Amino acid sequence: MRTFLRWCAALLLLAVLVAAAGYLAGGLHGAAQVAKAKEAAAAAVEVGLPAGQRQADHEQARVHRAAVERWGSPAYSWQELVCAIGSRDAGWIVESYEQDCRIVSVDLVPRPRTTGTGCTSLWVRTGPLAGADLVRGSTAALAQQEPSAAMCPDGIVTPRRSGATRLLSGARPADLDESPAWLVVTTSVEVSTTDLGCDPWALLFCQAPVDEPVLG
Repeated sequence: MRTFLRWCAALLLLAVLVAAAGYLAGGLHGAAQVAKAKEAAAAAVEVGLPAGQRQADHEQARVHRAAVERWGSPAYSWQELVCAIGSRDAGWIVESYEQDCRIVSVDLVPRPRTTGTGCTSLWVRTGPLAGADLVRGSTAALAQQEPSAAMCPDGIVTPRRSGATRLLSGARPADLDESPAWLVVTTSVEVSTTDLGCDPWALLFCQAPVDEPVLG
């Protein structure tokens, strides 16, 4: 009986060691794949950035002209590279994570008055402003620590709180005190999308393999 128990214990220990070795080998292989995916994401940004910059300049110029004719010249204009990590889902199941990078162009136009305490989207379906995001809001709403709570866009006074950004041109304001209200005119152009896979050390479900996007 004791011999039998010793054999059972030995087999159980062997099974645990085999499982641990398999987990370690799979994790190390997966970590190497994630490292390659991060390199690919950085390379995709650098490759896609020149063409994306040209398209972003064209889109911003088109929208800028129409906005100036309708509301006047912006007080601030800037472009930034914005990258975020998101999941690719199949129903309720996360299949993989990917990095999406875009060039976001912003024109900030002062307005003499405001309506309400939060932000309001202006919908333009036709003409040169079609495709742009137009949001009007009070200075207090746009400058607060959590602007999304007032349905306002993030990243106006400080860099966006989610993802990672790199300023490409222009400058955002240090504050918005010079006007009681603002019109935020935003266009966005895709630069790259790269599959990153899953966290190789996650045991059950697919989890994000990186904590922050890779800007290059």
